[in-house]
Amino acid sequence: MTVALRWDTLNDEDLKTYGGDSLGSRTYFANERLYGIIARYALAAYLREVLRSLKETRQSLSARSNARRSTSEVEKISEFFRRSIGVPSIAREVLALSENDASFRWNATGFTQQSHRDEEKPYEIKEGLKSFLGRLSRQLLEEDQDTREFLNQLSSALGTKESIAAQRRMEGVTLLALVVAVISMVVAIYTALNT
Repeated sequence: MTVALRWDTLNDEDLKTYGGDSLGSRTYFANERLYGIIARYALAAYLREVLRSLKETRQSLSARSNARRSTSEVEKISEFFRRSIGVPSIAREVLALSENDASFRWNATGFTQQSHRDEEKPYEIKEGLKSFLGRLSRQLLEEDQDTREFLNQLSSALGTKESIAAQRRMEGVTLLALVVAVISMVVAIYTALNT
């Protein structure tokens, strides 16, 4: 983001308000005008990163897992739920922020951005940020819900797979116990007949 702030357009009275012509007063002048925009751009970057993380998690766990990996897959699912517990709350707060005109009017006013098409007039950055944050937060809410549903289904499927594997192991143990019991019975009958 490139911003043009003109310090030289301030009159002497405004310069006194900022404490004279120093680097600190120029920094304060810039911070006063840019804080809202920079904070909202950072918020948009955070939401994009969370969206990317959700998609990566879903893609990494959507591949088939074999019986040996199912325990690690369940741990990954559990870790995802622990890590992303606050995502829906954050997305709802950002959605509410994007619908709050007063917040943008107070903290993100006075800057325009040139449209991609040269014939269109520039639009205010606050309108673009409001729209972008609203769209990102809605998308994040949908992606988070979809990912949670997917991971719940995957977790259930892995649990069923583990239950089937345990049942097969128990069948093997039961069959082995049955063979041992039959052999013991044959030995007992043979011993009883020979004595």
